[in-house]
Amino acid sequence: MPYVEFLASEYQFDVLSRRTMVAFRAEQRDAGKLHAETTAQRLWLRNQTKRFWGAGSVSVTVDGVPERLLKTQFLERDKSKEPPTIQFRLSPNSLLSPGHERTRFPDGRVEVRRVDLDSYELGPGVVLRFDQHVYELEEEANRESQDRRFLVEELVAVVTQPLVLQSPLVVTTAIQPLVDDFLLVASLATDCRTGCMGWEFLDGACHAEEFSGNFGFPTGKKENNFRWGLWEGRKPRAAMLRHLWAAFQASEEKSLLRSAMWILIPGESRPVDVQFLVKFAVLEGLLQIQERKCRRYSVLSAGDWSALLPALQETIDTAPIGHPAEEAVKLRGLLKDKLPEINRPRPRASFEAFCRELTLDVSDLWIVFGSDARPGLYQIRNKLIHGLQVPAEAEEALFVAERNLHWVVTRMLLRIWGWLIQESAVFNKNADDHALQPSTIAKAQAELREAIRK
Repeated sequence: MPYVEFLASEYQFDVLSRRTMVAFRAEQRDAGKLHAETTAQRLWLRNQTKRFWGAGSVSVTVDGVPERLLKTQFLERDKSKEPPTIQFRLSPNSLLSPGHERTRFPDGRVEVRRVDLDSYELGPGVVLRFDQHVYELEEEANRESQDRRFLVEELVAVVTQPLVLQSPLVVTTAIQPLVDDFLLVASLATDCRTGCMGWEFLDGACHAEEFSGNFGFPTGKKENNFRWGLWEGRKPRAAMLRHLWAAFQASEEKSLLRSAMWILIPGESRPVDVQFLVKFAVLEGLLQIQERKCRRYSVLSAGDWSALLPALQETIDTAPIGHPAEEAVKLRGLLKDKLPEINRPRPRASFEAFCRELTLDVSDLWIVFGSDARPGLYQIRNKLIHGLQVPAEAEEALFVAERNLHWVVTRMLLRIWGWLIQESAVFNKNADDHALQPSTIAKAQAELREAIRK
């Protein structure tokens, strides 16, 4: 975690002592010529120290945690002779790391050769590949072992059209958004949240490094949701990543898809009821994507609804209501405000249309729309959103429902992107996850049915 410490004037100290966050910029100049600069969009102040060294002698030290700290050193070399390179530093993810082969020689040398360096085109002229760099740490080496190396995972983005990189600012404005989106897709495919912790830019004119700062970075620890991520079957992982990335880029619903991926990727720890509700919200969002694509905005067409609406309003105005006149006016107004909802597609009909149009089969999972006798995921959602407190004896059943909902939503997202469920890990009906077994689902449904009735 980078931090900034600097000496401030008394005036600066007086201002900073009343602030918690400031913008930061420092320059190094020689005879008026700029040699290096350090900037941060936000500097979260931690400590201010004021020392008196004697009469009229005061020194003030300020330190803080920067957000997106950018260090730039300006070089005096021919820019045209050195094509720019960009390297992104990532949190660990073993499923994105290329393979490596180690060869040990009789003299004790160890040679590490990387294999399977897959490349992905993120946009025009921007090609990204996952790579592993090998560093040797002498101070941590085991003297009895001749292998003194450990692997550090790094991400390298290679730009094939150098002219687009006129300055490091292009990395932040044009390239990093692509990398962040691609990492979201890759995190979903590997079932492991992967974040960009910074980047390094080098060409003949400058050397720049950015450190992302005080963000909450993922640990890289893989949770036991899908053993090998989402890919499974004959197609290699690179084929799945390229397909999902192309589908994401072509979509007009990127904002909704980003939110869906962020929720589905393991990371934040939430109570199981909250986790259930946010994932059902993702389900509803994916239904909206398909509805807009098929222009299925209402039950009746605009013309038919306009013809029917006056009759409904007249019925509300003329029907007798057993309340005082003033209160009846308010109640009729509330009813008429609700009329537009009548013409909206019902969730059950939207889900059935989704499954039919995208050939999605979820019959092996917990039913989405059920009944009082056999509560579906939709019925559970309605109870939770209206304040149902699941008793302790039914908490495990709610966990089973949440795991099934996770698989339903993941299958929906893959089908929106045109990926076959049969070529993914969420197809396996004999999954190791106990929560997906038919007997477990039936038992959990019975337990939640009793909890909902109470």
